[in-house]
Amino acid sequence: LREPARLGPLRTPPLRRIRLRYPDGAADAETLLVDPRSQRMFVVTKGLLRARILAVPAAVYPGTASGVATLVPVGAIGLQLATDGTVLPSGAVLVRSYGALMLLAPLLGPGTAGPTVRPLGTANLPIQNQGEGVTASATVVYLGSEGAAAPILRMPLPAAFVAVLGATS
Repeated sequence: LREPARLGPLRTPPLRRIRLRYPDGAADAETLLVDPRSQRMFVVTKGLLRARILAVPAAVYPGTASGVATLVPVGAIGLQLATDGTVLPSGAVLVRSYGALMLLAPLLGPGTAGPTVRPLGTANLPIQNQGEGVTASATVVYLGSEGAAAPILRMPLPAAFVAVLGATS
């Protein structure tokens, strides 16, 4: 969507519509990631036992191909019920569940050498009624929950994540 001139109800048509299909039937997913450095787009499923990470084909995004595109599996992580994720300025990825936060190395698209999904650590999150949202800067994580009066929690990026990110940069 175009950035609105003022906040309010959106009545702007989308700039582009991307239609995606899961490779093996319908799945529950609440996480869409776009890496601003690589321009790659990924979907993370909300699996009961694990989260699967699927890449949007490059021909569709950042490319311009139209029609229905089939997502490409690139890996899985041992995080139950993934509810959101964000890409850090370094390219590393945070994916949250209701009670945990997982740090991943920058995601790589299909066909790249080496592992495309590499977990780097997991940390517990503060208790929230229904933790659904996450965004972050290089040093701070913001956590949201469902509900009209739900507070936004601010916490430092876990020290273990900072150490791992410092060691990998």
